[in-house]
Amino acid sequence: VMQIDITIKNYRCFTDSEPARFSIKDGLIGFIGINNSGKSTLLKFFYELRPVFNALKVLNPLVVASRPGGFTVEFAPNVTDRAEVFSNLNSNPMELEFEIINGASADQGIEVPLLKCMRITIPREPAPGRLGLHLNGFALEPIEVGQSAGQDGERFLTTDGPRVADLSAMLTMFEFLSQTTYIGSFRNAINIGTNQNYFDIQTGQAFITAWGRFKSGDIRSQNQAALEVERLVTRIFGFDELQINPTPDNQTLQLVVDRKSYRLAELGSGLAHFIIVLVNAAILRPSILLIDELELSLHPTLQREFLLALASFASSATLFATHNVGLATAVADDVYTIVKGEEGSVVRPYEETPRLSQLLGELSYSSYRQSGFDRVLLVEGASDVKVLQELLIKYGKENIMFLPLGGSQLIGPDRETQLEEILRITTNVSALIDSERPEADAPLESRIQAFVDSCERLDIQCCVLDRRAIENYFPDAAIKAAISSKHVALDPYQKLSNANPPWEKGSNWRIAREMSKQDLENTDLGNFLEAL
Repeated sequence: VMQIDITIKNYRCFTDSEPARFSIKDGLIGFIGINNSGKSTLLKFFYELRPVFNALKVLNPLVVASRPGGFTVEFAPNVTDRAEVFSNLNSNPMELEFEIINGASADQGIEVPLLKCMRITIPREPAPGRLGLHLNGFALEPIEVGQSAGQDGERFLTTDGPRVADLSAMLTMFEFLSQTTYIGSFRNAINIGTNQNYFDIQTGQAFITAWGRFKSGDIRSQNQAALEVERLVTRIFGFDELQINPTPDNQTLQLVVDRKSYRLAELGSGLAHFIIVLVNAAILRPSILLIDELELSLHPTLQREFLLALASFASSATLFATHNVGLATAVADDVYTIVKGEEGSVVRPYEETPRLSQLLGELSYSSYRQSGFDRVLLVEGASDVKVLQELLIKYGKENIMFLPLGGSQLIGPDRETQLEEILRITTNVSALIDSERPEADAPLESRIQAFVDSCERLDIQCCVLDRRAIENYFPDAAIKAAISSKHVALDPYQKLSNANPPWEKGSNWRIAREMSKQDLENTDLGNFLEAL
């Protein structure tokens, strides 16, 4: 699994004084923020810079780009004015850095240093871009990758014979970044024109014609994918059966729902949104899927199902932008907040956002209450959100908005002010945290006890688990069903890292999905969830 750490400077609202830093890897990655904060800009970055990634995914162009003459920079077709993609807060060039955290050589038997870091400089004026290759923390001088540079096989950088660096991980990275599908915030199946695309997705008659070929054409894998889309929509919307077909004139779609026929427009924008996006994702099958304004035309209860269904068609990562902090923290493996700053937009991991209560207020918690959310539950980290969401489904309680605390970022002394700010948004707040006890009846750590005391003073219902952590409640059968037959249940106070063998904490939600309500009967965790 490849993880890429990305730094972006002077691209649109992100400056060199406030660069955007984030990681992409397998799974779901959410960006949350208010309107015009920059969350959509981060998704569009991958679309607008895709021609650069395409140019650098082959060895010869990549080596040539690293020479003193640089390389020709092209942007996506939607960029009609080169100046628009650069920051308007300074006059500096765009700078991009890509660092591969866990890349591997294509040939483990050859001991050549693996190049894992690359920096790209793109000037504002129509001039060649410059590529900087960095090996083991040091920049390769232009002469090293200059006139004497060449290729050995398909992936080695050489100078006058010796192999200098293995470029296989970098080439894989650019191939990965070039296989993206960007889905913008406007989705409509009809009245868009015959052959127009909206960014990467087909719309209008072109979309309807493509669906007809996809469903009933000669390629069996496409036929199967079309049936998968119909099954997903059937399950999510609670239909008994569903067929989606183009009308004879390819002007719209005809849907047969539970043996009754409808035109697409008759069934509402939410269902149309579902179908258009899922069909395009099923057809394209990208490595990275990017979707803006995820919640568009969808009730909150459908947004999670839609996102998970959509992610099933991406071979690696799904990045989404949303206003819905509850959705992002409940579903995403990693969440970033984006806020406006004086010197450009600021990107931070959710757990490091200094004033979560302010963000919660800006994102209008009141609107979630109108949609049925009636409580905020404070939990330690993002991984706990997905676990508790799975468990609460078994209790019929899906109207809870989660707010991860970032572990020690908020669980400790001197956090009462932040808790008071959360209470200004809503007084219906509860908290659930691990005890970290090494044995029964052991006293709580001072930071945990201080947090519990603060909750008590503020009348926040706080449950400190009797057992060490939430994974200590997982039954053996659920662990084996979700992970493997080699894994066994933890003792009540055993650390996950001491399990034999251990599993990734990020897999806890898969175990929770295999559990039943009965697994938590007569436990403090089960009693707490029942009382929410």
